[in-house]
Amino acid sequence: MEVKTSVEDDTEGKGMRLLWRYKYFGFVLVPLLFFFAVVDDSIGSGKKSNSVCHQECSSRRDQRYEYFQGRDILNTKDLLNQVADETKLLIEKLKVDYGETNFENIFMNDDGKVRPFLPFGDESSERLKRKLMIKVLSAKMDLMQKESVFNGCDCINGDVGIPRNPSVETKQSSGEYDEDLVPPLDTSFESYIWATGGHSASAGHGNLYNESYTAFMEKDLKDVFGSIGINFQGRNYAMGGTGAAAEIAMCWNEIFGDDVDFFSWDYGMMDVGKPLKFLHYAYRGALSAGRPAFMGIRVNLDRGDQEKLIQVLEDSGVPIFLQNNDLWTEMRKGVPDTFGLSTDELNAMPEYVRNYKCNGVFENGEPFCIIEKYSLDICEDRQGKAPWHPGFKTHAMVGHSLALFLIDNLLAALQELIELENESVETLLSRLMQEEDEVYEEQITKIDFQEHGKLYSQDDSDGADEIDLDGSIFFTGKSMCHTARLPARTRYLGYLTNTDKVGGPSPFGKETYDVGVEEKKALPNSDTMELIWTDDNMHQGDCPVAVNVDHKDSFLSHGNGWNTLRFPNEAERRANNYNPEELQGIVVLAFTSCEWGNCEDSYAGPNDFNGDAKKWQMKINGTPVKSLVDIGHKAFVAKGKDGIRFPPSPDNDYKFEIKVDEPSMHVKISSFIVY
Repeated sequence: MEVKTSVEDDTEGKGMRLLWRYKYFGFVLVPLLFFFAVVDDSIGSGKKSNSVCHQECSSRRDQRYEYFQGRDILNTKDLLNQVADETKLLIEKLKVDYGETNFENIFMNDDGKVRPFLPFGDESSERLKRKLMIKVLSAKMDLMQKESVFNGCDCINGDVGIPRNPSVETKQSSGEYDEDLVPPLDTSFESYIWATGGHSASAGHGNLYNESYTAFMEKDLKDVFGSIGINFQGRNYAMGGTGAAAEIAMCWNEIFGDDVDFFSWDYGMMDVGKPLKFLHYAYRGALSAGRPAFMGIRVNLDRGDQEKLIQVLEDSGVPIFLQNNDLWTEMRKGVPDTFGLSTDELNAMPEYVRNYKCNGVFENGEPFCIIEKYSLDICEDRQGKAPWHPGFKTHAMVGHSLALFLIDNLLAALQELIELENESVETLLSRLMQEEDEVYEEQITKIDFQEHGKLYSQDDSDGADEIDLDGSIFFTGKSMCHTARLPARTRYLGYLTNTDKVGGPSPFGKETYDVGVEEKKALPNSDTMELIWTDDNMHQGDCPVAVNVDHKDSFLSHGNGWNTLRFPNEAERRANNYNPEELQGIVVLAFTSCEWGNCEDSYAGPNDFNGDAKKWQMKINGTPVKSLVDIGHKAFVAKGKDGIRFPPSPDNDYKFEIKVDEPSMHVKISSFIVY
């Protein structure tokens, strides 16, 4: 991968031009500047003197130049050079990990393009480039705004003092420069968020949490994006044994967050032959506030109508990228085969190709491919080491490829920005954001899902009453979700539990967010639906680092009278701008699934609600639920005596009440969703 820039060094020419200007105007400017500096120093205490601001601003610029390797990150050419330099360092590291020839054979096409991720259509690359340009310009704007009010000085427009706001206490008001009072340097002015959605393989089961492809990608991109003041974050929110819809798609915002810039689909093992689930998940993500781009990983376009439905998204303005399966095959051909090599020959090979392919088989076979599929230095006895789960070398290959793909697009965005430097940052940012708004409002939100809404249709095999339901509402309608699933932003940020306990993926027992209570310790006399977790071997309590962080937690209702849950709470309202009065009142329930369909004897699910052998009851805002209508993909719509619409309570929320009639049984609900 050859990193090129279009930056020419014109430092000497600029210096001569500046020297000529100062020589020509110096006899006029110097006395004037001195006069105004003296006057400014002598008037009022509402702002710092210009001489102090000059020192403070100079000190700040020195800090910034030192951190950013002597470059001005307000200068786009310098930004391009920053990214190019960090990319070269990354590639040098990868060539050590893989070997120089192996790196080229695995990751690069003959034309120098990175494998294996490609835009689905001609417009997708341009759309992604625009989104990346907006990120870069937003970072510049943030820096400019901060520096224009830096420590009482305007360090953008002339190093002058600015009037103080009397209501704001300043660190320094003496008018004397004190280096110790200069605030710490800001090094991050924007964030770029990647979110991974998928099943157990993409979650990294069998590996450590920091060995998933999301983790490898994040490690590669931290320094590259960070070199221009953008904090890259990779969120691996994949969940074992889970498909893209219904629950995940319906709760997309609550699970992944409203600030995502790029999200992925890697549910092929669970959703094979179900292209409408792909469409539902991808579209709900595209509707989110971050207006992210989309990456399909391990998508088989030959199955069903998948390609036609992806074309619907592409034609409607969504930036769509897919893993090209032919290029992935070529990548794997580039991995050297270690079968028949001596111990000395094996030990001489780079780490990430050594014992990876044996006699044409990956992560299996002799001499050591099956032994070294998973890392061995910590928590060797990990759960999830299944034949269908990839090991850390496959995760590394995918993660590095994703990183190189994003870097290529970031470089293209910076090159484009250089060509547009005739426009100011404010003007250009405003124009690009307006273009984004137009695509979102006039194209993405205008897709007609009347036809595709058949993904959710009534299953009357259980004798449930018929309902009048337009399934397209689940694609385009406003909604709110109260989900117990992990990982999820609503859980990590304390919104679900309305608490200040926050955190993120952590080793078992070291979580700082609200984990709820263990199922065995749930209070038998509680009148609320408690948030519970079930002790199982996937929690990996004997490992000091994070392993499996995805868990099917639940809201528990047990056989001891009516148990109640109300939502949204105040934290959910603030974070997600929930207003139940804006919704249609269609309630969807997702039940906690049993492992491999093997439910415990005490489990009461949707099949135990309908029919004559009813084992539990439910009310929504005081109205009894008559039946739970299976609409497919493990989603159930509640129906009352007056139909499927339940208006919010007088408190503008929803009160769910469940009563299990059998004392020895319980109901476990994964998510309450209202459209």
